[in-house]
Amino acid sequence: MNLPPHTHVFFIGIGGAGMSALAGLLHGQGIRVAGYDRSPGLMTHKLMGLGIQVIFDDSVDCIPAEWNTSNTLVVYTPAIPSNSILLNHFTHSGNQVMKRAQLMGDLLQSTQVLAVAGTHDGSPPPTSSMSTSSTRSPRPPSSPWSSSAARASSS
Repeated sequence: MNLPPHTHVFFIGIGGAGMSALAGLLHGQGIRVAGYDRSPGLMTHKLMGLGIQVIFDDSVDCIPAEWNTSNTLVVYTPAIPSNSILLNHFTHSGNQVMKRAQLMGDLLQSTQVLAVAGTHDGSPPPTSSMSTSSTRSPRPPSSPWSSSAARASSS
């Protein structure tokens, strides 16, 4: 996996399914992660439980100082409007800014991938099943549901 050459990553729209999975993955790889979402939810609470800072106010003053530097990689989801206060702040501050899909492509560039797609109803059974079976493989899985699926199967 090609990790970004940054020690800090700030996600704008961190509470979505794809963004929260990427944030959790990078956090698990030792990258310092924080982010913004417009409202608290299940995924933001899970991320905060991991120690990831999440802000819910789109004011520049609310960005944690550690992430408000030009060395922070900023990742945003297509759901973020182009007139976003935070997105424009980071863009004009000289940060490297990229869409979620670009980060995912960069991370997976030199990796073999087994992708499972399903419905978007918030229910992960196909992915959990694949993750559980892959815990028996010689290489550890990196699915966002891997660790919880593995714990559930061993309980």
